[in-house]
Amino acid sequence: MKHFLKTLPMLLLFLTFSLGAQTPAIPDTPAGQLARRYIEAFNSGDPVKAGAFIESSLVPNPDRPTEARLESWARSVQDFGPLTVIGVRSSSPEQVVLDIRAQNRDYVLIAKTSPDDRTRAASITIGTLQAGHP
Repeated sequence: MKHFLKTLPMLLLFLTFSLGAQTPAIPDTPAGQLARRYIEAFNSGDPVKAGAFIESSLVPNPDRPTEARLESWARSVQDFGPLTVIGVRSSSPEQVVLDIRAQNRDYVLIAKTSPDDRTRAASITIGTLQAGHP
């Protein structure tokens, strides 16, 4: 019993760090699924995977063809590097707001579904919080 009481503080400390190191689960909603697939494509650094995501998961926009979106994606990957989800700010079927970390800075990722097709994103944005708003 004495040995257990001596090791209890270390065990609790270990559990605290172990649980704190877990990545928060992205909600399993239409918006959450889009955000998850976006982050996977983004973090792959692979333009083929990014192009497939754009073609299958974003609302088509004649003013921004896939090639233009891929150029923007490549700049974002270079600017941000890998994205890590550190929290879930809010979630609904239509929108998820995630706290993310990239290059030791905190950002917010917002994924909104299309009202016409919840399997496609109307928008996915990464920004900073200013005065409480992304």
